[in-house]
Amino acid sequence: MTAAKNTPTLKNFVQTLTIIHIVLIGGTLAFSTFLYLSSKNQGVTVPQQESILLYVLPTLAAIAIFLGNYIFKQKIEKARNLPSIQKKCSAYLPASIIRYALLEGAALLNIAGYTLEGYPIYITITGTLILYMLWLRPTREKVSKDLMLKNP
Repeated sequence: MTAAKNTPTLKNFVQTLTIIHIVLIGGTLAFSTFLYLSSKNQGVTVPQQESILLYVLPTLAAIAIFLGNYIFKQKIEKARNLPSIQKKCSAYLPASIIRYALLEGAALLNIAGYTLEGYPIYITITGTLILYMLWLRPTREKVSKDLMLKNP
């Protein structure tokens, strides 16, 4: 009876997390599309001079991926030891939001870099980060696996 009582809670939690995930990706896509279309740099631009952003922005994207995963795993390890599904879900939510926010920030910085300099590597990085965020889509199975729930 306890598992049946907790199942709707997990289902509702995953729905809430999915909405947050969709909003973050949608905002990133909308802003990226707007900046790309309003940029005067459409097309392929060959770097004429060395720019520090060519080193900084790809590095920030890599840091966002690894740091987001590290923080997520650290918070999830602590959440697994919590007594109830509700408390575990309450710990899972900020871990996921931090992970998504780091990726979104790196994507937005790269699209801003494209707007400033016009180098296509920035759009490639932005697209890759958005695809990675899509791959991280929360599902009931992923949440159950991450939190090691016995009866999802």
